[in-house]
Amino acid sequence: MNIYNKAHELAKELKKLKEVKKFNEASKFIKTKLQQKMLDDFANFQMEAYKMYMSEGKLSPEMEEKI
Repeated sequence: MNIYNKAHELAKELKKLKEVKKFNEASKFIKTKLQQKMLDDFANFQMEAYKMYMSEGKLSPEMEEKI
């Protein structure tokens, strides 16, 4: 049996382990939470920029730099 087949067999068996399954689930959960936080942060920043522009007619240099 060649090394490719052994590596494939090992990967297949590792995927069956409950520890690997738990790790993959946790990884997906963290990734989803991180993406949601990034979207929330962007939405908050967008709202702040809009409020500043509407109240002052322009953005501050700091806000423009962030954009």
